[in-house]
Amino acid sequence: MSLLICPLCWKANSLANYDPSDLPLDVVVRTVEGLGRGRGFRTVGEESALDEPELLSGMAERLVQLVGVFYGNDLISREDVIAKIGGESKETTEDYAEVESDEVGDLADEVWEELDVEEANPNAEPFVRLKKGVRLLIQEVQASKASDEDL
Repeated sequence: MSLLICPLCWKANSLANYDPSDLPLDVVVRTVEGLGRGRGFRTVGEESALDEPELLSGMAERLVQLVGVFYGNDLISREDVIAKIGGESKETTEDYAEVESDEVGDLADEVWEELDVEEANPNAEPFVRLKKGVRLLIQEVQASKASDEDL
């Protein structure tokens, strides 16, 4: 028998019975109580933990690392990631129309520091490219603004 071990939680699942599409897309906190010595447990409550960021921050960080590993091993494409999480934005372009490019650069640096990605890490390549892309975009916006002012 072969087992697949989850890189997020290290739970082992039989390869024959593993089908992640059957699992709910939720993080559930299950409360149980003991039935007595040797009798097991019973579930007395379940609730979603998605509204508890302090509980899920470590999991979210690990998920970003896993996406980097999958991307680095060509198991997921940039387009797949964008299609899955980039769909409808919570903000509109107009929300950012007044933001100066220097502010965007500062924000990009803050996010980079928050991710705590070391450039020497082989799985950091997508993040390094993202940082470089943001910097290039900022330069293009600044150049565009300068050429608009010249007109």
